[in-house]
Amino acid sequence: MYDGASATAEAILMAARKSKRDKAVIAASLNPLYKQVIQVYTEGMDIELVEVDIEDDLQNLKKVVDNKTACVVVQTPNFFGNLEDMAAIEKITHSAKKALFIAVVDPISLAVLNSPAEYKADIVVGEGQALGNHTNYGGPLFGFLATHQKLARTMPGRIVGATEDANGTRAYALTLQAREQHIRRAKATSNICSNDALCTLAATVYMSLMGPKGLQEVATQSATKAHYLATKIAELPNYKLMSNKPFFKEFTVKTPLPAKKIITKLVDYDILPGISLEQFGLEENLLLIAVTEKKSKTNLDELVAALKEV
Repeated sequence: MYDGASATAEAILMAARKSKRDKAVIAASLNPLYKQVIQVYTEGMDIELVEVDIEDDLQNLKKVVDNKTACVVVQTPNFFGNLEDMAAIEKITHSAKKALFIAVVDPISLAVLNSPAEYKADIVVGEGQALGNHTNYGGPLFGFLATHQKLARTMPGRIVGATEDANGTRAYALTLQAREQHIRRAKATSNICSNDALCTLAATVYMSLMGPKGLQEVATQSATKAHYLATKIAELPNYKLMSNKPFFKEFTVKTPLPAKKIITKLVDYDILPGISLEQFGLEENLLLIAVTEKKSKTNLDELVAALKEV
């Protein structure tokens, strides 16, 4: 997939094909940029997009999930950094006949959080940039998509399988590829074509070098440092965490000044504290902060001191 957004949109099209339903229920806490891509993907395809707020009450989800629902799309950690109750959401989703549960995940978080299989997700998608790829001013990126074998024929693109050559050496070959993508494009499951090989190769090298223990260490350090920073910022006068829900390595802060002004002021300290959520149509006093294993305690303390001064 091109990125996490296109992977999410393709998953919705998969669900619509499999279920023969035309309603996609999307959590309001999904990344707004993903919503824009989904809107473009589904235009003209008679798929109804229903956005629902599940931050405070899952009853809202129960009200919109019915037998016309093709899928429910939920991101965890969500756009604000909070973890969703995926087990409870799965039960609501699968209470509707044929509805599929699509989980949008942070791959690093899976080293310490429950796997999507544990909460019975049908399709799992996400952004793979965090797996050993530089941010590069926003790209190139790569998205990933995983599902059950029973849904394999509804997947976009091609599936590569592992086998052995005539000499018994491990080899790879295309094992499932829709002819329609070449000869009848209008009937193809998807016409997505991307050359993300360099990005996926970097991710493969990163994961092979890190291994399970290394990825767990990255996730643990990121979460520990994020919670340390959140606690310190919450102790500052007029700063407050937007939510008291559990989070992984991202969290949203209510600031005493417009977040844009704080970001501008901290340029003098050579610090980029996060992003203003005003650009997404939200309050101007919301600052979204992400912490990774690459930040030291000194870096975090410097940010807290700078925020105190502004």
